[in-house]
Amino acid sequence: MKKITLIFLVAILFCLTACDPVHSFAVYNASAKERKLQVIGISKDSILIQEQTSKGNFGKSTMIAVDFKTEEKPSFEFILPPNKQAHLEFGFGIKPVTKLIIVDQSDTIRVKQRIGRLKKKPFYRIGGNFRLTLKD
Repeated sequence: MKKITLIFLVAILFCLTACDPVHSFAVYNASAKERKLQVIGISKDSILIQEQTSKGNFGKSTMIAVDFKTEEKPSFEFILPPNKQAHLEFGFGIKPVTKLIIVDQSDTIRVKQRIGRLKKKPFYRIGGNFRLTLKD
C-alpha cells in the first residue's frame, strides 16, 4: 500500500511540474528609438525594465513608474527605451491578461497567442514565456 501511494504522489508531482501553469509577458524594444506604449487590460504602478547585453542575455534590471494610469478601464502608459525589455505580467494562467498594446499612438497590437508578433517559449508547455518584439 505504501509503494502505491508513493508512486501516485510522484506521478502527481511530475504532472504538476510538467504543466507549469505560470506565464510571463514581456515587450522588447528592438528599435533604435524610444517607444511610448499604452497597455490596455491591466493596471500597474511600476514596471520592471531589463537591459540587453551584447551576448543577447538580459542584465541589469530597474523599476520605472508609469506615466499615466486609469482605473475605470484598466490601462497605463510608459516609455520603453531602445534595446530594453519591459515585464508586463507574471502570474498563474495559460495566457496573458493584457488585451491591447498601442505603440506610439499609431500601431495597435492585439495580444493573442496565435499572431506572428507574439512568440511563446517553450511552445509545447501550458503557460510559458510570451514576448512581443517591437522593430522599426
